Amino acid sequence: MKRTFYFIAALFLVVAVIAGGLAGYSWHLFKSPGPLAEETTFLVEKGTGLRELAVSLKNNGIITNELPFIFGVKIEEKGRQLRAGEYRMPVGISGYDVMNLFVSGKVLARRITIPEGLQSREIRELVMQAAGLEGEITIAMPEGAFLPETYHYNLGDSRDELVARMAEDMRVTTERLWNNATPPA
Repeated sequence: MKRTFYFIAALFLVVAVIAGGLAGYSWHLFKSPGPLAEETTFLVEKGTGLRELAVSLKNNGIITNELPFIFGVKIEEKGRQLRAGEYRMPVGISGYDVMNLFVSGKVLARRITIPEGLQSREIRELVMQAAGLEGEITIAMPEGAFLPETYHYNLGDSRDELVARMAEDMRVTTERLWNNATPPA
């Protein structure tokens, strides 16, 4: 009876040491610099699960192994906080830093500049050619309705939403200028 107890205790101890070693090694891999040799962008699609995300990170050469990434994200309890978007991945980024980047939501900002003096059809062409925007422009684009400005947007934003923002910025700016104008003497 005593022998069985000692055998079970020893077996339990060996299993605990092995599990602890594997957990420690996984944590080390999670925190260590990754294999990425040159800066790149990485897209996290909406609705992507943790396992699918980890496999994609590995396949894109950002992390060496998906299991330490999954383990680390679960230990940190950040799985539900990872945000979709397009991210800039610096050289050698660790799995831990990838997780924190996805949690921060600091997505790669794209921009389009609308210079002064363009006609609505030219603005339409610029917006239609802007990389990363989705959909057609379905809202009216009257002349003089858009503020000449540099606009930032994210990958997957709607062209209609951008055009509506340009029109709203023009409306707000015009209203502010008229309200602050001094009447002629």
